[in-house]
Amino acid sequence: QLTIQQQQDHHLFDFPMELRIELKDGTIIDHKLQISQKEETFLIPTKVKPKQILLDPESWLLFEYPNPL
Repeated sequence: QLTIQQQQDHHLFDFPMELRIELKDGTIIDHKLQISQKEETFLIPTKVKPKQILLDPESWLLFEYPNPL
């Protein structure tokens, strides 16, 4: 489960965002999310617990985020 929040108050953006999940077994899962709300929760099933989650792994967007795990 991953919750994305747009922090700005003046405008909500509607944009695609890439997500890279690295699992503890070394598997990499690339996933694309469509962000359009102030706050959205996405359920992304995996077989094992993620080791790392990277938002925008190729740096297409400009934003800040805390350590996801």
